Amino acid sequence: MGRPDPQDTPLMLYAVRVRLYPNAAQREFFARTFGCCRWVYNNALAYCQAMYEAGSPRPSAYDLMKRLPALKAEHPWLGEADSQALKQACADLDSAYRNFFRRVKNGETPGFPRFKSKHRGDATYTATAAASIALEPRQIKLPKAGWVRCRGVREWEGRIKRTTVRQTPTGKYYATVLIDNGRELPAQPT
Repeated sequence: MGRPDPQDTPLMLYAVRVRLYPNAAQREFFARTFGCCRWVYNNALAYCQAMYEAGSPRPSAYDLMKRLPALKAEHPWLGEADSQALKQACADLDSAYRNFFRRVKNGETPGFPRFKSKHRGDATYTATAAASIALEPRQIKLPKAGWVRCRGVREWEGRIKRTTVRQTPTGKYYATVLIDNGRELPAQPT
C-alpha cells in the first residue's frame, strides 16, 4: 500500500513525515529545545495545581503563555529554545486539561495530566512559525535550527501549518510537517 498522492487527498490537511539527519550542533539544539519544552510544561502544570489548591480558576493557555517572559528573565537558558515551541508546550497542557475535564464530564475515569519525564516516551517539540519553515527534497528548514538534512520528502502542494520534531528512544529524529492543501472538506453523506 503506497502513500497517497497529495493531488488525490480529499482532506484539507495532511501530514508528511520525514527522517532527519541533524549535525552535532542541531542535535544539541534539539536536545535543549526538548528539555526546555518539557520544563515549561512541567512548570505550567505545577502552577495550575497551585492555582487549584489556592481555590483559583484554572489558567488558560493564554495565561500560561503570558508567564513565559518572566520565566525567561528568571531562567535565561529558556531563550535558547524556539519561543513558539515553548508557547506550544503551554497550549499542549491546556489541551490536556480540556480533554481531562471533557472525559470526566462524559462519565469516564481519565488520568490527570502528568508531569513529563526525560525517560518516558519520545522527546518532541512543535514549531508553529510556519513562515520560517521550508521543506525541500533533501532538507527542511526549522526555526533556530536552520537547514537540516532529511530523507523521505515526497511531492507536496499547499502551505505548511506547523512541524513537530520527534526523537525516538533509539535516537532517530523525525519531523512531521502538517500541510494545508487549500481544498474544501468533502460534504458529509447524510
